[in-house]
Amino acid sequence: KIEKEEAETERDSFEEKYRKTLRKLALLTGLDDKGMECPLPSALDEGILRAIQEGSSSPYLTFAQSEIKAARSAYDKSSAERLPKLFVMGSVGALEGAPFAPQDDYSAWVGINLPLFDGYRIGSEEREGKAEMKEKEERLKDAQLDVDELNTQYDEKINVAHIRIPLLEQESKDANRSFVVARQRFLSYRETVVIVRESLRDLSFIETQVNDSKIELLTALGLKSFLSGGTVPK
Repeated sequence: KIEKEEAETERDSFEEKYRKTLRKLALLTGLDDKGMECPLPSALDEGILRAIQEGSSSPYLTFAQSEIKAARSAYDKSSAERLPKLFVMGSVGALEGAPFAPQDDYSAWVGINLPLFDGYRIGSEEREGKAEMKEKEERLKDAQLDVDELNTQYDEKINVAHIRIPLLEQESKDANRSFVVARQRFLSYRETVVIVRESLRDLSFIETQVNDSKIELLTALGLKSFLSGGTVPK
């Protein structure tokens, strides 16, 4: 009786956590939590991840590359200010209808602007821009290392789960057969309730391991897809 009450209390606690999680998801997605439900891990497989559209580049790398592009643009702008600027102007005049002969006049003006007094400012901006560009390039290298490390971790989890899940599923089948046999023997008065209880505990423990492994597999596959720039269409 005590064990039954403990199990019911634990069940109620999980149900409350489940309802709170659904409410949080409803707030994040703008959906009605009453129309939402979370399927059991045993009902999930890798096919649900087909909804994720494959990406071409990691968002981490794309962001780092955009920062480099912005820094390089600022550096090029500072460098361009150091170059002399050429100004050219011209005019044409024509005079007709006067008592003297028609005349045409032409004039041209050429000027060169040298940044003599802005040299220190421009040089300082160039040095800052070059240092910032180098910093962004180092960030890109760090981002690439982080992405490679995460991909390695996800690959390891995926490989372990692919090996572990079939083994656990076989253990689950064996545990289920053991429970059925123990229950039948108990009903025929050839086994004690203790054996039935232990068989049920073993079965529940293995099924939990199977579900946890499936969740870990799907999570790793999903995160790996998003890390590569995958998106879910609306």
